[in-house]
Amino acid sequence: MDTTRIYGYKHLGVFFQEILGVEEDGFVYRGKKYRWSDIIRIERFESKFYSHFMPLYFPSAYIYLKDGEKIKLMASRLIEKERKSTVKFLGGPTKTYKDLLAFIDKKVKIIIERF
Repeated sequence: MDTTRIYGYKHLGVFFQEILGVEEDGFVYRGKKYRWSDIIRIERFESKFYSHFMPLYFPSAYIYLKDGEKIKLMASRLIEKERKSTVKFLGGPTKTYKDLLAFIDKKVKIIIERF
């Protein structure tokens, strides 16, 4: 990654809400720059029994930071700004969500899986 990649959610298919800016050496959340070492824990919630009609819970991840902040990434809605991606109604985790967590996992190695 040579530039900042912006991740967030689209509302009504038009309005983009920025959640996270990711760079090689760290990330930006709510206007504050963090290093990868500022992450203390990541929890992933991905049900193996996920059904589009009866979800036990929606797949998501929580990133806990040293300063007490908590970042919630909703798997079915997360997209990258300026990149064409599809979010399906009642869809499972997006490719963007999976790619972002794989990148973060390479940087911090502390993902805790729950399902």
